[in-house]
Amino acid sequence: MKHELDLFLQKSVPELEKELKRHMPLSSLEGSDDLNRAIQYALFPGGKRMRPLFTLLAAHTAGGDWHCALPVACVVEYLHTCSLILDDLPCMDRASERRGKRPTYVEFSESTAILAAIAFLNRGWTLLLQNDASQEGAIRTRRLVEEAARCIGPDGIIGGQFLDLAQREGIRGPIPNLLKTASTTRFMLSSGSIIADAPDEVVEALAIFGEEIGSAYQMLDDIIDGEADAKTIEGEKAACLLHFACNRLNQSMDACARFISDGSATLLLEYTRWVFQPTIERATQCIQSEAARVDKS
Repeated sequence: MKHELDLFLQKSVPELEKELKRHMPLSSLEGSDDLNRAIQYALFPGGKRMRPLFTLLAAHTAGGDWHCALPVACVVEYLHTCSLILDDLPCMDRASERRGKRPTYVEFSESTAILAAIAFLNRGWTLLLQNDASQEGAIRTRRLVEEAARCIGPDGIIGGQFLDLAQREGIRGPIPNLLKTASTTRFMLSSGSIIADAPDEVVEALAIFGEEIGSAYQMLDDIIDGEADAKTIEGEKAACLLHFACNRLNQSMDACARFISDGSATLLLEYTRWVFQPTIERATQCIQSEAARVDKS
C-alpha cells in the first residue's frame, strides 16, 4: 500500500501545486505589486500540503476522480493560508516565524497581510461557486458552501480563534482548544466527498472522521507546543493527552474502515498514518524530555 500512496502523491502533488498557482488571487491593478508578492509569499512554499491532499483522498475514497476535486482542494489550502496569516498578526498570536521564515505581516505590513488573507478567503468562495449549472451541480454547490460556512463561522475557525485568544489572556484555563483544527479537517474530508457526489451518509462519515483526526492532531500539537511553553500543558497531563489522542485516532480510523468496508478508504487511512506517525513520535519525545528534566531537578 505504501507504493500506491507514493504513486498517488507523485501524481497529485505537482497537479495540486499547479492549480494553487493558477487560481492564486492576484490583483491586476497597477501598483498592487506588494499585495501580489504577499499572496505568493504566504502560499509558496507551503509545507506538505497535508490538508488539500486529504481532500483529494476523500474524493478518491468516495468513488470520485481526485482531479475533479482539485479546485476544492485549493479552497482548503487558501482557507488554511488565510487562517495562518491572521493567526500570526500582533493582535492575535504575534508570531515571529512561520514555516521557517518571517510571517507575512513582518515581511510586508499588517495591512497588506490582512488584505492578502481576505483575498485568499474571497477566492475560496469564488471557486466553490464555480460549478456546473445542472440541478445536481446546484445541490453540490449549496452543500459545499454550507460546509465551508460551518468551518469558518462562529462555531468553527472564528469561534476557535476567539477561544484561543481568551485562553492566552487567562479568561479560560489551560484546556486545549480543538475547535479550529477539528472544523478545518471536517471541511477537508466533507468537501472532497461532496465533490464526488457521495451519498449523505458517506459525506457525514468522512466529515466525522475529519473532526476526530483533527482533534487528535491538535492534542498532539499542543503537547509539542508545550515543550516551549510549560504553561500550555505539562507532566502527567501531557502523557494522558498523548494516550487519549492516540486512542481517538485509532478508534476513528477503525470506524472509518468499518463504515467504508469495500477497501476504498485504504489509501486515505494509509495517508493518515503517514501524517500522524512523526507527530506522535515528536509528542512522545517532548514528554520524555520533560520527564528527564523533572528527574534531574
